[in-house]
Amino acid sequence: MGPSGCGKTTLLRIIAGLIKPTCGKILFDNKNVTDVLPEERNIGFVFQDFAVFPHLDVWHNVSYGPTVKGWPKEKIKKTTLENLKLVGLANRPKSLPKELSGGMQ
Repeated sequence: MGPSGCGKTTLLRIIAGLIKPTCGKILFDNKNVTDVLPEERNIGFVFQDFAVFPHLDVWHNVSYGPTVKGWPKEKIKKTTLENLKLVGLANRPKSLPKELSGGMQ
């Protein structure tokens, strides 16, 4: 947390590997990942503004990451359902983003 312009987003983008730090290094479990590609860091990054696929329903938006990572179908199903319950959308899996409020998105 901090005021606008203090570097919160920049720090998150550096941790995710989207931009390189001008100095220092990024460590995960004491392993230097500063030069590791973002897709190889196995972390997620959620932008402050919505980054949902407008043509996919809630279920497929939430399960997209694990699906493209090649997770087993049962693990995708279990994890997606757990995450939908966590955010109070378990009863809206077939809703499109345009059918949801901004907070739900």
